[in-house]
Amino acid sequence: MCSKYAPAVESGGRILTREWSKDPQRQAHLAEPRDDIVLERACEPTDSSVLEFEQEDGPFTTYRRRLEVHDDALVETTSYEVVIPWFGWLFRWPVRRVLTRHISYRSWWAPPDRLDATQLLVIGLLAAASMSAAFVNTLFTQTVNFAADEFGVDDTGIGIAGAVVRGG
Repeated sequence: MCSKYAPAVESGGRILTREWSKDPQRQAHLAEPRDDIVLERACEPTDSSVLEFEQEDGPFTTYRRRLEVHDDALVETTSYEVVIPWFGWLFRWPVRRVLTRHISYRSWWAPPDRLDATQLLVIGLLAAASMSAAFVNTLFTQTVNFAADEFGVDDTGIGIAGAVVRGG
């Protein structure tokens, strides 16, 4: 729900502030709700010189964009938080670049569809689980021959153990 004051940014949140030159074309562009990495909806205006937008759909757990129209400049302030477990640091820079309008949302790193916060959380958890499973399997294949020699197991036993590990 939109309010007069922007909420405090929670731990891990980010605040981006950009100052734009004031020209009518840029002002019209910035005054439109975004429809890229985030789908915005406009909040009820409380002041004619301030526009506020919040996330309608997108990957952020918290999101708010505020556009202030001054005499000589436009000031765009975006506060957001995105939670991607274990891999959030990897996406911090590209998300920031999209929000500051430096790069397109349709970049190589972005999924083809807009994801929500729950989907990002699940993808992060699945990626971590996949990495741990790959590590265990790699560790097994690198040490099985030494263990087989130590315990006197032949190639058939190694093959059965490999099938059990791969099969789960």
